[in-house]
Amino acid sequence: MINSEEVKYKGITDLIILKDTGVYSIAVLRFNGTTKYGIRWNGDGNSLGTPTSHGTPTWFILPDEVIDMNIKIKL
Repeated sequence: MINSEEVKYKGITDLIILKDTGVYSIAVLRFNGTTKYGIRWNGDGNSLGTPTSHGTPTWFILPDEVIDMNIKIKL
């Protein structure tokens, strides 16, 4: 299992984990200088989880079109 706080990828800074269930994680982060939300499956055992890029754990950046800032994430 990958520790979500250690998942850093090119262009991602200021990572704040909002929820980490052990199975999945949700974060707010800066991607190329813009605030975004990301999600990932943490994996288990020796798995890198999902998504990965070139063998490195990363975040799935949610498109702005699917974010409703009035919705609260249950923490």
